[in-house]
Amino acid sequence: MKSTITPVPTADVTTASKARGRGPMRSGVVNMKDVAERAGVSTSTVSRVIAQNPAVHEQTKERVLAAMADLNYVVNGLAQSMQGRGSRAVGFLVSHMVGPTFADVAQGVEEEVAKLGDLLTIITTHADPSGEMKALQQMREQRARAVLLVGASPTGQDYEERLRKYQEFLSATDTQLILCGHQHVSSVPGLQSVDYDNIGGIRAAVEHLAALGHRRIAYLGAAEGHSTAEQRLRGFELAMKDSGLDLDPAIIPASTFEVEPCEAALENLVSTGADFTAVIAARDEIAVRALRVFRNHGLSVPDDVSLVGFDDMPFMGDLTPALTTVRVPYRELGRRAGMLITDSGPDSPQVLPVELVVRASTSALHE
Repeated sequence: MKSTITPVPTADVTTASKARGRGPMRSGVVNMKDVAERAGVSTSTVSRVIAQNPAVHEQTKERVLAAMADLNYVVNGLAQSMQGRGSRAVGFLVSHMVGPTFADVAQGVEEEVAKLGDLLTIITTHADPSGEMKALQQMREQRARAVLLVGASPTGQDYEERLRKYQEFLSATDTQLILCGHQHVSSVPGLQSVDYDNIGGIRAAVEHLAALGHRRIAYLGAAEGHSTAEQRLRGFELAMKDSGLDLDPAIIPASTFEVEPCEAALENLVSTGADFTAVIAARDEIAVRALRVFRNHGLSVPDDVSLVGFDDMPFMGDLTPALTTVRVPYRELGRRAGMLITDSGPDSPQVLPVELVVRASTSALHE
């Protein structure tokens, strides 16, 4: 990634510094006026050198570069970006930086924004609207090139109105607002988005289990007010109906998208003898806890119950048994969002395909 400081040829600085012998480096914060006085030029000339203006005479440029080196002057990157020069920030806003999936997305984004010489700034908002707004304020003050809202969000008209205000707020500094890993919001004109096929992923999981003979399929992670959870639950409901299977509320416990409540819900289903032969967990982390619940109750996966997750986090293939799960291309998701910033990507909205990875945690129903 390029530096936020305007490139200064090392050889030129060293040569000019030795030639002029400027003496010891001064202490304290050095400003442009100090550089101008040392070089014997005006501050406007120093500014032109920093901006790599070709109109500056070569000897004058060398004097300014030598003065900058002697005084250890650091270019004000924020001031440069506010003037439309140098690197700009790209904000990566996420509610919680937990799990490897967000790291993969961030890496994908960084690969693209680095081509602009920009710097990725990761900010956690803790799902707090005031924290989110504070982060947006910071990005606007820094004249950020773009802000990515990453991951799931609340749903409903109130949140859509919030997005509309965010976009208007950032447009004052020509800052893009992009949704990443978040379903498109058509009610906010011009808002760009990149998401992946949550509905199709769960559909593939249901169809796989149905083909193995399973008819009683439990679902963990049924939650409202959470965009990703709602999409995955919708996919489950559609696929069950399309496969001719009953949607029994008794084995679709209402819970949050969090791990502990889902684990508790499954514990209750198993303890009360609920009738099901397979489980779809809305997240791999929930599936891992499900394995623990089954093990504690002496149930074998997949001999007694089949299990499917979602995400294909690292090491899911190393579990015992290896987990059948839906693979999401998180790094590519980040790259596509980054391409929207660099204007090298297709028009949004984009929805990336996912893939069901079949492993040892699912098998044919044993009658």
